[in-house]
Order: sequence, then C-alpha cells, then structure tokens
Amino acid sequence: MHKKKIAIAIILIFKYHSSLAYSDMEFDNDLLFYSDGKSSKDINLKYFSQDGSGVLPGTYKVDIVINNENITSENIKFIESKEKSGEVYPYITKEMLSSWGIDIYFLGKQQCLDECEKIESIIPDARVKFDHKKMRLDISIPQIYLKQPGIYNTVPDKWNEGINSILLNYDYNTNNQKNNNKYYTSSFIGINSGVNINAWRFRRDFSWSKQSRGKQQFKILNTYLQKDYSVLQGGELTLGQANSDGVIFDSFPLSGLQLASNDSMLAPYMTSYSPIIRGIASSPSVVTVKQNNNVIFRKNVETGPFEFNDIPQAISGSDLKVEIRGSDGKVQTYNQVAASVPMLLRKGRARYSLAIGKYRADDKSMFRESPIIQTTLGWGFGTETLYGGFQLSKDYNAQLLGIAKYLETLGAISFDITQANARILDKYGNFDNKKGQSLRINYSRNFEQTDTNINVTGVKYNSHDFYNFSETQNLSKINPINDTHIKSRISISISQNLNSYGSLTLSGSQDSYWGSSLPSQNFQVGYNLLIGTVFMNLAAGTSKSIYSNKKENNISLMLSVPLKNGNASANYMMANSSGKTQNQIGISGSMFQHNNLSYSLYGSKGNHSNNAFGFNTNYHSSMGDIGGSYSSSKNSRQISANGRGGLLISRYGVAMSTPLSFSGGNALIRTPNAEGIQFNGNSYAKTNRFGLGVITNLMPYSKNTISLDVNSIPDNVEIISADKSVIPTKGAVVLSQYKTSIGNRALISISLNNKAVPFGSIVTLKDDDNIQTGIASENGQVYLAGLPMKGVLNVSWGRTADKRCLAKYSLPESTSPITVVNAICYQ
Repeated sequence: MHKKKIAIAIILIFKYHSSLAYSDMEFDNDLLFYSDGKSSKDINLKYFSQDGSGVLPGTYKVDIVINNENITSENIKFIESKEKSGEVYPYITKEMLSSWGIDIYFLGKQQCLDECEKIESIIPDARVKFDHKKMRLDISIPQIYLKQPGIYNTVPDKWNEGINSILLNYDYNTNNQKNNNKYYTSSFIGINSGVNINAWRFRRDFSWSKQSRGKQQFKILNTYLQKDYSVLQGGELTLGQANSDGVIFDSFPLSGLQLASNDSMLAPYMTSYSPIIRGIASSPSVVTVKQNNNVIFRKNVETGPFEFNDIPQAISGSDLKVEIRGSDGKVQTYNQVAASVPMLLRKGRARYSLAIGKYRADDKSMFRESPIIQTTLGWGFGTETLYGGFQLSKDYNAQLLGIAKYLETLGAISFDITQANARILDKYGNFDNKKGQSLRINYSRNFEQTDTNINVTGVKYNSHDFYNFSETQNLSKINPINDTHIKSRISISISQNLNSYGSLTLSGSQDSYWGSSLPSQNFQVGYNLLIGTVFMNLAAGTSKSIYSNKKENNISLMLSVPLKNGNASANYMMANSSGKTQNQIGISGSMFQHNNLSYSLYGSKGNHSNNAFGFNTNYHSSMGDIGGSYSSSKNSRQISANGRGGLLISRYGVAMSTPLSFSGGNALIRTPNAEGIQFNGNSYAKTNRFGLGVITNLMPYSKNTISLDVNSIPDNVEIISADKSVIPTKGAVVLSQYKTSIGNRALISISLNNKAVPFGSIVTLKDDDNIQTGIASENGQVYLAGLPMKGVLNVSWGRTADKRCLAKYSLPESTSPITVVNAICYQ
C-alpha cells in the first residue's frame, strides 16, 4: 500500500509538470506498475499528456470561444498530429474561420488551412486550447486577423438570421361599465403575426373589436415582406403595406416597395452626430473625454495636433469635458457642447429612403390612392449635414432642402424649406391648383452649467395653399377642402435637474390654423422630488381645442411611501380637473418569489362625485400576462380583464411567452428535457415541460449574452456551459441550445478480469452522444452525470478491439446526490 501511494504521488507530480511544460513532459507507464501490475502496459496515456488534448481522435460537438467570446457550437474533428505521437488538434477549415469572424484574406494566398492541421501554423501568434471537461475550444487570435465591424455595431458576418419559425402576439381587453343604469361593453383583440424564413420576414397585423349596440369590426392593418441588408451602410427592403420613412417628410401609409436606412445596424457613434474633438498635445499625451463625469473615450496621442470623430456619446446629454494630460505634467481641459437634431449626421454618414407605390387609404370610397415616388437623402460633412428629398405623384409634388449645423457655443440646429404643388378638390367639387411653402426649424442644446436641456421644433406654413401628401389624399367630394387649415406649429420641451431638490420638466405645443382665430394648445409642467424614501410628484397642465375657446386645467399631487417589507407602498393621490377634486388613498405592491403578481387597492372621495373603491392586479408569467380591475361607486361600476403574450412555433416545438419582439430580436432557449430553468435578467421566463423557453426584446445587430440561472437547474440536470452569446437580426428568432445531461450522478468503479480498467480509459454511455465523457482514475473509478437508472458504458483505452470493453451498470434507488456503484466490463 505504501508503494502504491508513492507511485500515485509520482504520477501526480509528473501530471502537474506536464501541464506546465505542455508537450515536453510525458507519462512513464512503468511508474504505474505498483498500482496496476502487468496491466500498466495496456494503459495509453499519450493523449492526456499533451496540452490541448484529453480526448481520443474523433469528432466532438464543442463550444467555440474566440478571444474569450462565445461564438457558436459546432462538430469539430480532432486528429492526431503527424509530427508528434499523442498530440491531438482540431481540424479547422477556412470556411469555419470565416464564419467565426476571422478575416481569412489576411492569411495569404499560399497558405491553406485545408492542407494543414494546426491554426498556429497558419495564423502567427495564434493559440488553441481544448478543455475536454467543458467541451470548449478556446482560440486566441491577434486582433488584426479579426474582421473589423467598421461602421457597424458588430461584424455583419456574425449576424444571426435565426431559425425558420411562426410568431404570434396577442393583446386582449374587455370592459364592462354600468353608469346610472346604462350599460356599455367593449372588447378588443390585436394580433401581430409573422413568419420567418431565413432572412425574410413576413408580417401581418390585424384587429377585432366590438362595442355595445355596435357591429363587430375586423381590420387588416399591415401586410408586408421585409429583408435587411448590410451594404449601403445598412438598410431594409420592405414589400407590401407599411408606413413610409418619416425622418424628413411626414410619414404616410404606403402600399409598395421601400428601401430605407436602419440605424440599429450601425455602431453607436455612427447612428447620431457628435462633434469632432480637436486639440494640440504639447508632449505625448492621454486624451480623455467625459460626459456626466463618466469616461466615454480615452486614447494616447503623440505630440502635435490630433482629431477624433468617433466619440461614442449620448447626443442629448450634457457637454463633453476634454482633458489632455501630457507626459510633461501639463494638463489642459476644456468643454465642448453636446447637442443634436434628428437630421444631424456624422461625417461620411448617409441616411436615405426610397418609396415607390401608392397611398393606402382606410376607406377607398372616400380617399384617393394616388401612386407616388418618394426619395430622401442626408449626408454628413463634418459639423454640417445637408439633406433633402422629393415626392412625386399624379396630382402632387414636393421638394425639400435643408441643412443641419453643429455650433460649439449655441448647440445643434437644423432648417429646411419645402415647396409643394397640389391639385385638389375644393368645396365646390372643382379641381384647383395649390402652391405653398413650409419652413421648419429644430433646435437642441444642453447647458452643462445649469444641467438644462432644451428641444424646440417649429413649423411655419407661409400660405393657406400648402398641403402635405396625406392631406391631399384625404380630400375628396365626400370630404372636401375646408377653410380650417394648419398655419403654424411649435413645440418645446425643457428638463432641469435640481440635484437633491429633484427635477423639473416643462413641455408645450401650440397649433394655429388658417381660417380660425382659435389656436390649439397643450402645456404641461412636472416636478419630482425624493425625500428620504418618500417620492413626490406634482403635475399641472392646461389644454384648449380649436373647436372650443374653453381651457381644461388639471393639477395632481402624488405621494408614495414604501412599507417595511419593501414590496409594497402606501400612496396618496389628489387630482383636480376644472374644479372637480378627487382624493385617493391606497396600497400597491407585488407578491411571490419573483414579484410575479402586482396589485393595487384604493379608495377615493370627491367633492362632485360619490365615494368609490377598487383594485387592479396583473400576473406576469413565462406564458404571458393576465390582469383585471374592478371599481365601484354608488351610481357606477366597471369591470375589466386583459391578457397579452406570444406564441412561437418552430421545428423544436411550441412555446408560449411574453410578447415577441418584431422590431428587436428573440431567442429560443432549448435545454432538452430540462423543465423550469430560468434566465438571469428575466425573472418571469423559464423553460417549459419540453425544455423550451423564449427571451424577447434582444438588441438587434448587437451582442446579447444569455445566461441560465444556475440556481434554478434541477439536481438531476447537468449543464456544461450556462452562458451563450447571440447577435440576432431584426425580428429574428435565434436558437440558443444548451447541452443538458438528464439523469443521475454516479461514481462508478469499473473492473475488467477482476482488475480495474486501465488508468485514463475513456468512458461514455452507449448510444447517447449527449452524455458527458468521463476518464477513469487509477482505481478504475469514473464520475458521470445524467445517467439513466440502467445502461451500458463504452470503455476504451486504445483503438484496437482488445482495448475496449462494455460495462453494464444498475443504480439503486437513493436520495444521495452522487451514487457509488461497481460495474464489470466484458470484451
């Protein structure tokens, strides 16, 4: 026994040093004589003494990780090196590397991976390491050989178009009211449906509604086919019924073809404008750019002038603080204004749209459906952006030209002018030619000294005869032109941070009309303050319609005080509308482990109404949301119910979920036969009885990390890796599949001819590729997870038949996390 322990210690020492020296160290089988006797001659450890080995030659499904980033899972063939016995390397082709985001054109014309077996011999300074326990292949490659995203958020080659699937969202609401013995009921169902086939997205939206004493209404809202593309700085092709791009011209419903830019494909610094940072370094320096005291950019520069035009800043935020810290100890600092308007683009950025089709009217008998061509283009030149476009139809044409400018002291401003010519019906049923101009201005500025943000939009119609395209289509004999026509429009919003004194927001708009001296107005002011744990909101507003000179004044006060348990709060609300005051007190909160159930109870009393009480509740689950409300007073009662969710159908089965994202990305989580596994960052979603779960609202064209909540994994489930990364395209359903071993965990001692199987033998469950591979220890013991109660094990310590055997095992009923059993191997 003493000699056996010495032998084992020596083996461990050699194993440790082999891991340090990699392939320079090998096991000496003679050292195993004291533990395995004559059987030590049969022990084959050459595949376990080399770095990156640990498996026999063959094909295995492994996770591909490049520079610590999870890329994909693929079947990889492992072959034995011709140069050194026992060395096993993954056989990887150029096509594989290209699909993983590696630029194979950097490798040279004479180099061909198809004729080589090691990445290290093709890519200088590359390193490969295989972890057989996690079935993970780590590849380290110099950054220069990786495909660069350029202006894109991620490399287009890595975009995942997702799996073929059918998507369905539903939104249901029903309401029943009784007021002074009069009843009113209404019901609504909204459906968003879609089919994903490769990169194509087919979408159809429709709704059903019914009101008391009214007819049922079923309406098809939009039907279109869509596909994205990465050329021309990224964009989307849309065929069918959709709304036109509304960045420059007013949006309108269209049936036809559209091409338009898609900003979500681009890197954040390209999707909106930020100023160019320029300066002069008196010595080798570090340039740091901060916004709201957060470092958003840092780079080393040499002595002399420098210029940066890729600062990833939030445009509507505060000013930029630039610090130049030289190696000579000199520090220069200055502020640069941060502001933007919708048309302001970075240098070299193009934003475009093209629409060909016809106006889509809700009622063809009342409105025209004229054919139209619309095109727009904006181009960034630095601190200026030029933009424009035209609309051309049978009875309408318009031309727009504008400029946006960034001013370091004043902020961002844009100005454009539109000339329109329309042939429309007047109120006498005659066609009349109308010509007019509109002027539009946008302004944005943040004053960092006071932390004040201002946004202003103003539109001026120079004459009564200016009409946009939608207005001309909505005029007919049944709905003729009238004298009340928009004359000017202005809107303004101001936000003011008061630090410990809260925050203040103001917003307002006013529309004036030709043929009317009554403007339409809407003004709001809000104030928020947190005092300790007590939250207060004070709001006031006034509005006036063009059809009435009477103002509607509103004011409200809300107080919220959290209760001791932290999941509930006591609330007070006072609301006054045109002299009618309502006071309400109540309690709101959430229940259960993941706060799935939210609720509120309240009672109210008013000076012009009866006392009332009510409640509302909503339950969130992995299959959607359901909720309801009830309120009652002396003369009235109201009951409502609602539900919303999604349904996903694919080759892997059916899964219900929260509403699917048609404008973002979705992930179908597959943990075969593992039920109830939850996901980090999404407390409501979990896998169903078939091991399927859905995560919605992923960022399209961006890297999203999906992590399983390891605390929710059942004891009989083994998952090798709980983290995956996905980059979905818009509307895609990407598959995130995890290797799961379902069953028991056991430590099995395997013997052959009354002796332990050779040290280093590979042990797998027969006829099951998903089970983990185990390696026998010096006494023939192996740990395996996900085992059924009975089965047959494949044991191999070489390639020939005399170095393989089969072992039947049977696990007893046990409450222990790990069962210890013996098994006899037969050849």
